[in-house]
Amino acid sequence: MNALRWLLGLITACAGLGWLLLSFVGGRFRASLGASETPLLVVGVPVVVAGILLAGLVFPGQRGLLHAGAVVSVLILGVCLLNPAGLGGLGIVYFGLWLVFYFLAAWRPGAVD
Repeated sequence: MNALRWLLGLITACAGLGWLLLSFVGGRFRASLGASETPLLVVGVPVVVAGILLAGLVFPGQRGLLHAGAVVSVLILGVCLLNPAGLGGLGIVYFGLWLVFYFLAAWRPGAVD
C-alpha cells in the first residue's frame, strides 16, 4: 500500500512541477515571439488537479480529500477512455491506479498506515 502511495505521489509531484516548469519556459518563449500569454486557466487547472490528488495521497485519513480525488480521477479517466491512444493510455493506467488506492484507503479499514 505504501509503495503505491509513493509511486502515485512521485508521479503526481513530478507531473505537477513539470507542468509549471513547462508553462513558465513556454510562456517566456511565447512572449519572446510576441504571442499572447497562456491563459491562467490552462496553467492553473492541471496544478490544482495535481494538488487535489497529491493531498489525498499525503493525507489518506482525510476522507474528504480522498473523495475529491476520486471524483477528479473518475472525470479525467472518462476523458482518457474517449481517446486511449498515447497519453490517454497513460492516463488510464495512472487514474486507474489512483482509484485502486482510493478503494484501499477509503473502503478497507486499516489498509492505510
